[in-house]
Amino acid sequence: MKIWAAAHFAVPTRNIPVDDRARTLEIGIATTESKTSFFAPIPKGDIARAVCTPLHSGRAMIALQIDITRGDGNLAVTVVQSRIVLPAKARPE
Repeated sequence: MKIWAAAHFAVPTRNIPVDDRARTLEIGIATTESKTSFFAPIPKGDIARAVCTPLHSGRAMIALQIDITRGDGNLAVTVVQSRIVLPAKARPE
């Protein structure tokens, strides 16, 4: 029996080790666009490998491409996402 891979991807949004000031900020990220293309099923019990490639990283927007391959190396899924970086709020100490 073959099943389609479905996944949700997350980017760490807390404790980004930039400097002491960044550690006290709460940074939010919201997905503005997400496109998923399914090319091949991943058989149950097979190993799936995901690679995330940043396409753009700016002050307010991030674009990512995630490619998921099967154990035989064939591409199964591609996800392209755009995310907006929400303004940081100071966290109480």
